[in-house]
Amino acid sequence: MNAGALDRRIELLSPSKAKSTVGQVQKEFAPVATVYGERMELRTVDAARAGQRDAFAMAKFIIRYRTGVTTAMRIKVDNRTYDVVAVDEPDRRAVLVLTVQEVLK
Repeated sequence: MNAGALDRRIELLSPSKAKSTVGQVQKEFAPVATVYGERMELRTVDAARAGQRDAFAMAKFIIRYRTGVTTAMRIKVDNRTYDVVAVDEPDRRAVLVLTVQEVLK
């Protein structure tokens, strides 16, 4: 891995549950770590949502290996939030490849 290519600041977000002011349980994401990674663009996907057309980005980020990264997490990069779709470990305990999909609001 080329350390100079790790030019993106990535905030790892872990899910947690919290009660709202009216007592409903809501899923929130809290920051657990900040790491640096390399972005590899995959594609932009068009999706039909309620009769409208939206586009969302799919991407891959390569980060240094760390334990505890799962598909239940999200990441935040450059003020954009992504769901982690897959976590791959191509080199044993060297790097992780996170396949992500942009979260549409």
